[in-house]
Amino acid sequence: MLSKSVFNALNSELTRERFAEDAYMAMAGVFQSNNLLGFTAWGKKNSHEEAKHMEGFFDYICDRDNVPVFEALEAFTPNTAQDPQDVLGTTLALLNQALELEKTVTEAIKQIYAQAESEEDDATLVFLHPYLTEQVDSEHDLTTMIGYLKSTGVVGLVAKNEKLEKG
Repeated sequence: MLSKSVFNALNSELTRERFAEDAYMAMAGVFQSNNLLGFTAWGKKNSHEEAKHMEGFFDYICDRDNVPVFEALEAFTPNTAQDPQDVLGTTLALLNQALELEKTVTEAIKQIYAQAESEEDDATLVFLHPYLTEQVDSEHDLTTMIGYLKSTGVVGLVAKNEKLEKG
């Protein structure tokens, strides 16, 4: 059984993963409205990954003889450029929003890790490790994509969209 503090932290992370799932799907909707089908696929893929993360936290909490509590989610509002015609600006705004979301999740998982470490909860440490690794990769990928689009502009946006569309 999990300690109350680790359970609460894991349960909060389950909620963050549900929120991230919704956030990426909302971003996909904005990309689709701008006919960026590659970025739409990217948003949907990330949404599905977040759903798998949520399920992983759900299963782990249950496996440790606890019952997850589903907290209400706050609404997610996708960032967009001030000019609705600025597709590059909107894409960059959404990618920066995704990066901030990932940084928030990374920090939360690090805090759970520290709590589990202080309680010598080795099982939770082992469980969290792959999530931390994936967070580092996600932040790196987003930072790289943002840098690429900033340096290449609309031409890079079109190229990246085509690459994402091909998978």
